Amino acid sequence: MWETCREEAPARQTAVRNEEDGFLQRTKYKKTPPRPFPNHNKAMARYMIQTPHKAEECLRPLDEELNKGKDILDKVEFGCSAGDHTGYALVDANNKNEALNKYVPSFIQDRAQVVEVGKFTPEMIRSFHTKAA
Repeated sequence: MWETCREEAPARQTAVRNEEDGFLQRTKYKKTPPRPFPNHNKAMARYMIQTPHKAEECLRPLDEELNKGKDILDKVEFGCSAGDHTGYALVDANNKNEALNKYVPSFIQDRAQVVEVGKFTPEMIRSFHTKAA
């Protein structure tokens, strides 16, 4: 059934941030393949990571992410200011363990949720119904 996930996605417009003024600039339309789920034939898979922590330990995950480097810190969004002491990230990694070790502070790795995710196109969904019938 998952073999049908190899279809191409429609063209879409992308944007990049201008380094001088910080505004987004549109780029040309390009075709990008969907991220099939599960992701068996790609070197990199996409993972959604949730890293809950307690209010008392809030600075520790922030410090650990900062120590891993700005590029890692840039990938993680935190809900702490809204009272949700959780870090959220959507990352590419070779496997679940790499995602866990690279993006999750060591002291909360046992609490982290790392889930491989992917997108489906309308054509893929229709083909699933056809094959299921």
